[in-house]
Amino acid sequence: MIEISFTAPKSGSTPAVGAAGLPEIFQWLTEEQSGEIRNSEKALVREEMDDVLLFLLRLADKLDIDINEAALDSIESMH
Repeated sequence: MIEISFTAPKSGSTPAVGAAGLPEIFQWLTEEQSGEIRNSEKALVREEMDDVLLFLLRLADKLDIDINEAALDSIESMH
């Protein structure tokens, strides 16, 4: 799990990037295999997603960014 208590965004971002293990989970899987991962792999994916989400929420709070608004803006820009 990543450390989400940091005093400055720079100090928290470096460990978080290194802790994002999602690519490692999917690295050697085919496209088909990646859509049908086992429960044990799902648990790892869930844990990594949790780490990333918590980090982003903490960073948004630290920088006073409305993450919901940012997500909605991103969705709108895709259409």
